[in-house]
Amino acid sequence: MRFNNIQILRVVAALGVVAIHLSYYAVADFRADLEAMAWVRAERVTEACVPLLFAVSGFVLTHVLQSAPTGRYLLGRAIRIYPGYWLAMFVAACLKSNGLPGIALPWMAGRVTAPGLLLLPAGQSGVGLLLLGSEWTLFYEMTLAFALGIFALFGARRAVPIAAGVWAVVIAVRIAVWPNMALDSIPRWDTVLISAFNLPFLFGVLAYYPRNIGRRWRWAVLAATVGFAGFGIPWVPAGELRYCAWSVVAGLAMWLAVQFRQANDRNLFVRLGDLTYGLYLLHVPIILGVFLLLRNRELFVGSEAGVALAGLAAIVGGLLFGWVESIVHARLRPLAKLRGADIRTWSIRQRSRFGARRDVPILSQPVADVRKS
Repeated sequence: MRFNNIQILRVVAALGVVAIHLSYYAVADFRADLEAMAWVRAERVTEACVPLLFAVSGFVLTHVLQSAPTGRYLLGRAIRIYPGYWLAMFVAACLKSNGLPGIALPWMAGRVTAPGLLLLPAGQSGVGLLLLGSEWTLFYEMTLAFALGIFALFGARRAVPIAAGVWAVVIAVRIAVWPNMALDSIPRWDTVLISAFNLPFLFGVLAYYPRNIGRRWRWAVLAATVGFAGFGIPWVPAGELRYCAWSVVAGLAMWLAVQFRQANDRNLFVRLGDLTYGLYLLHVPIILGVFLLLRNRELFVGSEAGVALAGLAAIVGGLLFGWVESIVHARLRPLAKLRGADIRTWSIRQRSRFGARRDVPILSQPVADVRKS
């Protein structure tokens, strides 16, 4: 089953993340007035975007896990994440070599390392050069994907909701006992599992299992969720506790998205949902590139027009990159379905073909065989 409403939520969350980074770099890198950026960054909206994006990933990962063997599931996640990530890194490196300013963070300078390329939780100093400004979430996503695969590997698919619930409780206890302990954007091995950033992922996992339960209560749950988000969360202290509150809202949004009639496959936002990974990966380098170009040409510097132009370029350019990334993924996705026997058969066939060509000089082959080769 395809959950088109969740595709729409994916687009909304991705656009919200673009707005967050646009407002930040407009002030930090484009000399825009902070108060003027209020139209870009509505705090209650943007606070919810990252948890919503995480919850979508948790829900989708759980759905994929139900039908795919463990090996195929893990290989499929690697094919989904790494090629697009590496391609975006290459594009961003090309932009940077032509004068794109680095992300204004202290760990920006450095070299590309294996943990950085493989999205391993080695800490800010261990992952090397960061070029995208948004890849930190992928470190947590790969951790969750691997953890779900471990459960499936040991035949514990049915225990996934219990494990996710226990995991969430452990994080909640850690927050109560050691608040603000594991908030590193690039996690370390010793903190990645207890970070509050995992909570929306886990609530997305938990939202998957009761998706066919309680449909008649959807309007009441929707009203309670909107009321809590609009009037309850502002009273929650900023920091981890507020992030936890938004994580609950994100998990409820996943459940609600399934309870209502699914949008049509031809819906524009549904179709754009497949392009949001590319948008997410490349929007920051595009924003910085446009700001640099405008500053060098002294056009609209610090103005709302310049910020709007950068935002439009980020969305259009990011979606175009997402289109390319989706094509690459479509070409690579069948690899996840290959079995070991298929690979061995292909390898033997290629060796036999190579041996036949090596034994027979090409000039002595019939014309028809040369054409076939």
